[in-house]
Amino acid sequence: MVLYQVVLMLIGDRQEDVDRFIVAQEPGVPQMPSPHRPGIMETVYTRLRNELAHKRTGVNLDTTRAEMRVRVDGLRALVKLAVEQFG
Repeated sequence: MVLYQVVLMLIGDRQEDVDRFIVAQEPGVPQMPSPHRPGIMETVYTRLRNELAHKRTGVNLDTTRAEMRVRVDGLRALVKLAVEQFG
């Protein structure tokens, strides 16, 4: 959560901008439709952040936390790039 927050602060506090940055840096990043915003895709990092920060129907928080552990190194690398570009 903290790593994602750093990127939000650096890029301008809009998830769409964060996802645009993430996709530019990691073109193969998994994306899926947002369950609350029709027509909007969100990256796996945004999905995980939102699953933890907001109540989402059908979400198992233990599964979310386990996937966060798997993906933290990728997010850490993205934060480093964001700091280099925007910090």
